[in-house]
Order: sequence, then C-alpha cells, then structure tokens
Amino acid sequence: MVNDYQRTTGRIPPTRSNIQDLSGAITHKREIVTLYLQGYLTPTIAKKINHSKEAVDRYIRDYDTVKLLTKVSTDPEVIGRMARLSKKAVQQYLVLYPSQKS
Repeated sequence: MVNDYQRTTGRIPPTRSNIQDLSGAITHKREIVTLYLQGYLTPTIAKKINHSKEAVDRYIRDYDTVKLLTKVSTDPEVIGRMARLSKKAVQQYLVLYPSQKS
C-alpha cells in the first residue's frame, strides 16, 4: 500500500512514523537530499515535500556534515559519534552520498 502510494504520487505517504520521525521509519531524507543535490533551494524543497524550512535545513545540514566527515572516516559509527547522529542515520546519508554508491 505504501509502495503503491509512492509509485503513483512520487511522494512518501504521511504515516505516523514519518510525521513523528520515529527511529527506523521511512523519512524524507532521501527525497529532500535528492532535491538538494539537484540544486533546489530550501524554500522550494519545503514546499514540494510539505515540510518546514527548518526541518529541510536540518536534513541538509546533517547530510553535509556526514559528507564532510567521510574525509576523516568512512565508519558510520565513528561519523555518528562526531556528528552526534545515530549510526543508522549516518548509513542513510551515506547511501545518498554519490561517491559512496557502489
């Protein structure tokens, strides 16, 4: 059902887990960072994703922090400690980092 919604609308559905940003749940990271990497600015991304500008900026800041820290270490646990992010969040951002893709 979730995948059908995403396929037909191109958006992540507004589920309890992503609205309340529950750990391990689908988040808007991928959608926001993808738009950011395509050159969209925060106000446009916020409008497209229906998120606050502050939340969009936080995702982008965390992504940029993880990207920068890959110059120090590629270990998600180490990056997470330095960035004060969970290992899982770091892993999600690393997947989005173009040079980290296989």
